[in-house]
Amino acid sequence: MFEAGALALFTGCYPDRPCLLDHGLVAHPLLSLPRLTVLAGSLPKMDVIYRSADLTADQYSETLDLENQAPAALVQGLGTSRTLLQLTDIGEEREYKALTMDILRPFRPLLKASGAPAIGAKTHIHLASPKAILPFHLETAHQLYLQVRGTSILSLHDGTDPDIVPGAAFEGAYARGEVGLPYQDDFADRAAAYELNEGTAVYLPPGSPYWLEHGPDISLGLSLRWQSRVSFELADCYQMHGRLRRFGWAQGPTKGGWARRMKARAYGWMGSGKK
Repeated sequence: MFEAGALALFTGCYPDRPCLLDHGLVAHPLLSLPRLTVLAGSLPKMDVIYRSADLTADQYSETLDLENQAPAALVQGLGTSRTLLQLTDIGEEREYKALTMDILRPFRPLLKASGAPAIGAKTHIHLASPKAILPFHLETAHQLYLQVRGTSILSLHDGTDPDIVPGAAFEGAYARGEVGLPYQDDFADRAAAYELNEGTAVYLPPGSPYWLEHGPDISLGLSLRWQSRVSFELADCYQMHGRLRRFGWAQGPTKGGWARRMKARAYGWMGSGKK
C-alpha cells in the first residue's frame, strides 16, 4: 500500500510537518463506488454526514437533514446531486476494520519511534460531487488523507499565523468542536496548494487549517484520523488559552514542539489546582 520511499518521507515529517505520499489503494475493491453504495445503505444515518456541495471556501456549513434522503441513493447520484458525503468511523465494519489495520500496519512502528504513537485511529470515507468544495476549517487530529478516485486541490495554511487563524478560533475548535474558519480571498497567496491525484495521499498534522476543492469528476477519498501526545498537548494549550482569555490574558499561537510541550505541562499543572 505504501512503498519504502513513502514511509521514509513520512518519517522525516511526522508529527509536525505535512507531506505528500504515494499509495496503492486506487483499485481496492472495498473502495469502489458500488461497494461504498452498499456500505452507505448499511450504516446508521447518524454515521453519515451530508452537506451541500454548492459552497465556497468561507461557507463551512452545518450538516443537512437526512430524514428524507437515502444515503445509498446519494452515493449513486453523486454525478448530479451536488453532494458532499462523509461515511464516518467505517472501521467499525468488519471488512473496513481489516482495511484500516492493513493501512496503519507499516506506520505503527514509525509512529511509536517518533514518540507520538496513534491513539484511537478512525477511518472515514469522503465522497463529493464534481467541483464540490469542502470549506475552510481546522483539523484538530492527525490526518492521512488518501485520494482514491478523481482529483482535488488541498489548500493548506500556516496554523501559527494569527492573521489566518485567530487564537479564539483555535480555542473554539479545541474546547467546543467549532472547526469552521472564516476565509478571505487574500489568504490564497499564503497557502500551500497540494495537488491530489488518484494514488496520492497527504499527511496533515494537528492544528492544520485547510480547504479542499474537488475536480471535474466524482471524488472519493479515505482519511485516517488519530490522536497522539502531540494533539493532546495542543488541546491542553488551547483549552487553557480560552480560560486565560476570559480573564483578559489573550495568548498567541503555540509554535513548535518544545513550546507545545512546555505549555501543556504548565497548563496541566495549573489546571490540576496545584498552588
